[in-house]
Amino acid sequence: MPEGWLIGRWRYELLSRLPPPKPRSPSPAALTATGPGIWPGMPERGTAILRGEIELLGRRLPLLQPFWTLEPDSERLTAELHGFAWLADLVSAGNAGIVLARQLIDQWLQLPQSRSRSLRHPGIAGRRLAAWLQSADRLLVGGDSSFDQRWRERIAEESASLARLLPGGLCGSALIEALKGLLLASLALPGAQNWERQALRSLEAELVRQILPDGGHAERNPSRQLRVIRDLAEIETALMRTGRPASPAIGAALRALAPVLRLLQHGDGGLALFNGANEETAGLIETVLTAAGETPQAMTKAPHVGFQRLAAGRMIALVEAGRPAPPGFDQGTHAGSFAIEVGIGAERLITGCGAHPADPNWDEALRATAAHSTLALGGQDSSLLLPGGGLATRPGFVSCKREEEAGAVWLDLAHDGYAGRFGIRHRRRLYIAANGEELRGEDRLNAIGRPVAGIPVTVRFHLHPEVQATLAQNGHTVLLRLASGAGWRLRIDGAAVSLAESVYAGRRGRVRRSQQVLVEATHEGEESWLRWALTRELRAAEPLGHADEDPPPDPK
Repeated sequence: MPEGWLIGRWRYELLSRLPPPKPRSPSPAALTATGPGIWPGMPERGTAILRGEIELLGRRLPLLQPFWTLEPDSERLTAELHGFAWLADLVSAGNAGIVLARQLIDQWLQLPQSRSRSLRHPGIAGRRLAAWLQSADRLLVGGDSSFDQRWRERIAEESASLARLLPGGLCGSALIEALKGLLLASLALPGAQNWERQALRSLEAELVRQILPDGGHAERNPSRQLRVIRDLAEIETALMRTGRPASPAIGAALRALAPVLRLLQHGDGGLALFNGANEETAGLIETVLTAAGETPQAMTKAPHVGFQRLAAGRMIALVEAGRPAPPGFDQGTHAGSFAIEVGIGAERLITGCGAHPADPNWDEALRATAAHSTLALGGQDSSLLLPGGGLATRPGFVSCKREEEAGAVWLDLAHDGYAGRFGIRHRRRLYIAANGEELRGEDRLNAIGRPVAGIPVTVRFHLHPEVQATLAQNGHTVLLRLASGAGWRLRIDGAAVSLAESVYAGRRGRVRRSQQVLVEATHEGEESWLRWALTRELRAAEPLGHADEDPPPDPK
């Protein structure tokens, strides 16, 4: 666990049961606008709220009347709703959106549960304060002065509560987001220098804990890497707007984080789907990086966080090559050791199944090793998953060796995540040709100590929904066709090959049907291996239409 986590958790459990504090200072009579965030509101989502539908984590829910009778069926959706993650969308929908936003905030202020222990949790309260303050310059203009006063007083009260409760047992990106809320409040409210110092001091300590030497974030989730860059850039912008000096620690963190985010981008500009990430959007990623003042070239390797990028010609292969996140930073971590994702130009070919945070059943299923393009042994996961997040066990040994010559790249990976259960070490070797027209792989299983025999082995290649797959007559080759018409051939040596259904949740809140290539064998004796090769088909082909987008089966 991160240093001080247990003390922070005990402290939160004690203090959160006390009534909310009444702030004596700072005075809420005035509020300095810190300006909007760089994560832009989406007018179409705001317009949907005006029509009676809200989108939370990509999931669309019909709104009830009154609005706050909506009760989401998961904690994450509740946090989105009461953290006002949708406020920027509503405000961006024009005057009608601004009027409704003021009404909904005022209604929320009068809810008895708005002062409940659960909704005062720093993980929700920090987000709520940031959302309020980043829209305040539009919501406090030309409205009802009595509402303005009630809202200012509540901002001061919520800030005092947050300052008392932090870190509140939070770790990782969630703690950075909560600290952002407190820091924005300290910049907006007069006389809040103590909160400002508290937030900056805590933030700078967290950056040391959370950002690894290569610039990777400790949670190893590309979407959270993006979120941390966004939060730090918004803090830096707010400091500048309010005349505060820049923080050298924040500037250094942004310079370190941005190149790793580039490493994790596919050719379409979206992100790899490792450890609970979604694609996000290329435009949003570029907006965040520009606001952070960083538009770097992609790194090829990030050995501390454990990601590798193999790029040649039009092919990009992204590899999950490191140890899973440590305890405290592993909330939502997937058991995807040595998973690969492959893209050709701007098209994704081999991928993972993604994540669906709006649906706990899907989200839990998608954490399994079987939801990634890697090897699974005995139908089990490479790390033992805890229900609701976190890992019970993880590989103790993980190695990654990279070699490059004349544009070709070799990776040699090994982990012992199955050693305790089966006495076996998994070794994956990858090679990408300099012309980008061939990716070869070998999955080798070695007994550690006494040989174990008769264990089922499955290697999966999950395909993007736009890819059509056909099993060749020889039973060891799969023909893959991209939507552009480009053809690729996946050949397997030494195992049975079949096609099966899969799902793709790369875009938040959306689950699509797709296919997967299943390679099945049995481990016997001291050592066994599977070899495979992905090569470009030279024969031109006609473009295909879109894949079936009907809802997939329920994961339950």
